Amino acid sequence: HVSYRWPGADDEFKAHLADNYGDGTGDDPFGIQINGFRGVHTYFHFVSPDEFFHSHPEYFSEIGGVRRRHETQLCLTNPDVLEIVTERLLEKMAADPAARHHNFSQQDQYNYCTCDNCRAMNALYGTNGGTNIWFTNELAKRTAQVFPHKTIKTLAYTYSEEPPKGLELHPNVAVYLCHMYPSCDSHPITNCERNAAYKRRAEAWAELTDHLFIWHYMVDFTHYYTPFPNLRALAAALRFYRDLGVEGVMLQGMGASGGGGEFAMLRGYYGARLLWVPDQDADALMREFLDLYYGAAAEPLAAYIELLHDEVDDHDIHMHLYTNPAQGYLPDDLLARAAALFDQAEAAVADDAVLLERVRVAALPVWYARFFPRNGYRIENRRLAWAEGSAGFWETLAAVRLMEAHGFERASEQFGGIDTLVQMGLLLAIDWPAPTIQNDHLTVEVLPVLGGRIARVIDRASGTNATAFNVTQGLFFPFAGGLETRVGFGSYFSGFAEQARVVSRDALSMKLAVTTMDGWELERTLSLVPDLPVLQVETVLTNPDDEAREVRLRHHLELDLPSPSGARLELVDGPGSARDQDLAEVLSRQREGVYYFNDNMPAKGLRLTGGNGLTVTHRFDRSTLDYAWVWSYPPELEELEIEISTPVITLTPGASITLSDSLEVLPQ
Repeated sequence: HVSYRWPGADDEFKAHLADNYGDGTGDDPFGIQINGFRGVHTYFHFVSPDEFFHSHPEYFSEIGGVRRRHETQLCLTNPDVLEIVTERLLEKMAADPAARHHNFSQQDQYNYCTCDNCRAMNALYGTNGGTNIWFTNELAKRTAQVFPHKTIKTLAYTYSEEPPKGLELHPNVAVYLCHMYPSCDSHPITNCERNAAYKRRAEAWAELTDHLFIWHYMVDFTHYYTPFPNLRALAAALRFYRDLGVEGVMLQGMGASGGGGEFAMLRGYYGARLLWVPDQDADALMREFLDLYYGAAAEPLAAYIELLHDEVDDHDIHMHLYTNPAQGYLPDDLLARAAALFDQAEAAVADDAVLLERVRVAALPVWYARFFPRNGYRIENRRLAWAEGSAGFWETLAAVRLMEAHGFERASEQFGGIDTLVQMGLLLAIDWPAPTIQNDHLTVEVLPVLGGRIARVIDRASGTNATAFNVTQGLFFPFAGGLETRVGFGSYFSGFAEQARVVSRDALSMKLAVTTMDGWELERTLSLVPDLPVLQVETVLTNPDDEAREVRLRHHLELDLPSPSGARLELVDGPGSARDQDLAEVLSRQREGVYYFNDNMPAKGLRLTGGNGLTVTHRFDRSTLDYAWVWSYPPELEELEIEISTPVITLTPGASITLSDSLEVLPQ
């Protein structure tokens, strides 16, 4: 299955390409299909916090000694949970006789249960997903007694990617292994070091289960329109999966309403054809589509695609499903050559309105690569200045109008529709104020236009900046770096990107206000202690709505970490009292990092002594927080990220919550 909305929603075209995912039975005009999901991230389809947490908190994750209602998973060693899920899954199977597969899989977040029983089981099987695969195995044993021909699919995803050791899987267990970030999309699975862990896991899962399925991402989720040269690697991946004996593959493309994205029609065709015959000549298949769909423009378009793929191959550039155009494969000279090839393509079909329009749509990624601030920004003379090389606003407006004319609705999976591109184009069109506060020890530079973030905290004696700054490859760049406020849960938050207003300012302090995209009011006060190298930050979140709302308030800090091997991280419990936190452990846990809850949380803060000559202490009061979280990932970004969060609170209309912390910056 190739999950493109365009042409993926066209049943006739899907049948033409033998895409057999769906609900079709023998009576369907397009034939019998195979529904391989029945949902995904389905724990709460069976046992949800809304239904059970009040009466049975023990059904949900225990983290830091506390059962969690929010951002939680199930406690899978609880026998009652197994009884409830079994009963409800049998009911679903009985009500859905045509379904060959049913799904039981984790929610789309971390926070797996760490109660004594779950922790012991995960240790036994050597994976944090041990409880998930054991539970799925038990479900299969029970449901097979009633429905022997129905399989249960679960995910090998984020914390459950690692296969279990010493567990024999029931024949009815099916596993969906996800080719997940940080796996590389620009090089083959078999010979890229960033795919080595994934390759090992895929081979191990193939030994464990008779039903291994693959969830392979084939687009850039954060930037649907960015040039994404992964076609060669994709063809190699499908040969690898075939050789493993994989039962089925879902290539996840741009499933958003309206379609669009980079070469959507080509990708849908290319992926669907290779899924059936992975040994065919992939370059010839691509050229077949280009010839038939773009006519006389095919030659320069093929040269453009080859140009991009040669760039990532020749310079060993690793791309992933959240890569932005600053990854290093789109320098100015390459984009100039790409634009020239599209000029040739347009000239070749200038007399054919249909083909000319197709070429102009295909050229959108070249505009997008220039539109994105891939060359970064700088702060000078108290102004934010964008580096040269970006598309102008009127070019951006023309690109958005072309998207609208074709009904394209989204530019990324999560953050906004194509209307946000106009807003971003306006933001990038001019330089913006970067107001500063300063004492004898520190200079603090703020970017109101980028969420009101504290961009740099500079030790005046050395001129060294403590924070991660202008990290162009960061997942949320340019809305990244320094210290920002996040409002909300998990990866769905606001407050970090909305333009702030400077309410008041003097030499040592500044107050900013933000109205978030989901309607919260933020007020952040920054204050330098007059005679100390200390910046105090206080954020007040207010609910202006006429109804009560649940919320978390989070401060997210990104610190400069140029040399992790020479850095030291300490948990500060009080004056003269600190515990070492092994940074190697933080790095090894990759995107999950290390969470601190309750008594495990440092009482007074975290201290980083880094390779940049500074010691930075992030001070907070444990009694006001729910958790602290530290990670450094991916390591090439050379930054340490720290997040602290209030407990979840219900704010009635007009009520507020406050989060306070501070940064002390000293030369080592």
